[in-house]
Amino acid sequence: MMLVFLLASLASLAAPPMVELPQDEVTRYAGEDSLYLYTLYMAERNSNAGGDGFLTTEAPDSASDDQRNESALGDSLEFRTPVLLSDFRIAGRTTANPGEYKIPLNVFLRATGGQQDVATYTFTLKVDTAGGEITKATEQKEMNACDSILPGGCGWNQVVINLKWTGAQEFTVIADGQLKLFISAESSCEGSSGGPFSPSCDAEVAWGKPDDITDYSSMEFWANALAGSSVRLQQPGALWTDPEVVDWYPNSMPDDREMNFTVDVRDSLGRFDIQSVSVQLQDPSGTYVVDHSFSDNELVEDNNGLRGVYQWVHPANVEHGEYELTLEVIDIQGHSVLIEHTPVYFHRYGISIRHALDRTVEYIAPGQTTPIKMSLRHIGSVGEALDVELDLLTNLGSNWVVEFDHPDSYYLADGGDEVLAILTLGAPTELSNAPSRLEIAVRAHNASGAEVQYLVFTLDLEKLDVYAPPMASLWDSKHEHQISNSSRPESFDPNIPRFVDQGQFTPFYLELFNTGFDIDSFRLDVPMKPRGTVFYFVDNDTNPPV
Repeated sequence: MMLVFLLASLASLAAPPMVELPQDEVTRYAGEDSLYLYTLYMAERNSNAGGDGFLTTEAPDSASDDQRNESALGDSLEFRTPVLLSDFRIAGRTTANPGEYKIPLNVFLRATGGQQDVATYTFTLKVDTAGGEITKATEQKEMNACDSILPGGCGWNQVVINLKWTGAQEFTVIADGQLKLFISAESSCEGSSGGPFSPSCDAEVAWGKPDDITDYSSMEFWANALAGSSVRLQQPGALWTDPEVVDWYPNSMPDDREMNFTVDVRDSLGRFDIQSVSVQLQDPSGTYVVDHSFSDNELVEDNNGLRGVYQWVHPANVEHGEYELTLEVIDIQGHSVLIEHTPVYFHRYGISIRHALDRTVEYIAPGQTTPIKMSLRHIGSVGEALDVELDLLTNLGSNWVVEFDHPDSYYLADGGDEVLAILTLGAPTELSNAPSRLEIAVRAHNASGAEVQYLVFTLDLEKLDVYAPPMASLWDSKHEHQISNSSRPESFDPNIPRFVDQGQFTPFYLELFNTGFDIDSFRLDVPMKPRGTVFYFVDNDTNPPV
């Protein structure tokens, strides 16, 4: 076996750099399944990771990362990544041999002993996989010992070891696992005895922040620690697990224009590896209508990741077409990782329908007429006229009267236009077989006559008597807590104190609801009241006393 390595003394002007990747390896991982060139530095031990040293993407430049060097004779030196928060996919670099791959290890070594002594270093790369810990690669390096008693002493040698394997180029370190590097050594001078002037016998490894040079002990490979990150587009109030909304309309109602961009950033190596997080939405013309960078305050730790929400209310009349949504995460080594979302669409044509009083229930009574007012809104693009046809799908029977005020169609000339549609129902005197809800078909056609949208609008139907007693409910002074309701008298608790201010009026809210179908007037009376108490009723809308 032949090992490729480079040697340089610290006394030299500059340490040799790592070998650059060939261009074909860059294109090998371009595109949807991108991997990036990572450097893992051998740094000061991390207590959570364990081992003798830490494999990290953060260069050991802080004051606490002074150069460390220890002997590899006897017990192995062990270097570990953090315990991974998610699966970490790694790919080796190609070699001249087909089917063979490598991870270059740049490391500083120093062997001391007699002039004829040789130290043999062993480098072992181990991986935690779904099937347990496996040895991925093992290489050895022989180094002639330096006689430490010679003038000038012994310097460090920078060595590049290629940790090689055959088979698949890629492998995965599982979540909660680690990538581990073991370095051990043997020397021919071990066990020899000499006088007080004999050279020392050792085989050392240096890591951390070097004292005299600008290079580090490190390894390089292709990977993507952020591959598990994602962005979701949802409406306000949605949970992460709720369905996404990718279909939007340029002229929706203002309350329906709020878009929540929820990011979930997963870095296998941990929070420290993340430099910045941003989200972008690009319109069909190439303009970034959203380009938001999250501040630290906008990101919270959630289940070993970072979660954040950016809310954007799109303006009216935005361009229709396909929008590109991306999440960009930049790590501490400058990798700009783009996570592409499926396309988002602002549709050219669209119609919305709602009850004119913003309710989901309508009322019917025996022998009475119910006008149902509905608001039709053109939520598509400007410059696109729509004809909208309404049709009652619910079969009410021949003894009902069903009429739309525009039986042919309703015309909306432009995006954002609204019209009022009225469906009049004439109920029979017998409602025992009346349906519990209405279904209304809505068909929109463009100027060419093509049907561009179809939806079904649903309203619940509730039967009322023509004459019925009112329902009254009493609320606290902030109109937040209901004290009593006439339809549920058992809910009133007389043991709960209701405080009033002495010498001044304390407001309470009294709500009245006409549960009958006719128009009624009501009289308010307080037959029982404490002595000296004054009751004063005021209309909450118009303010005059009742």
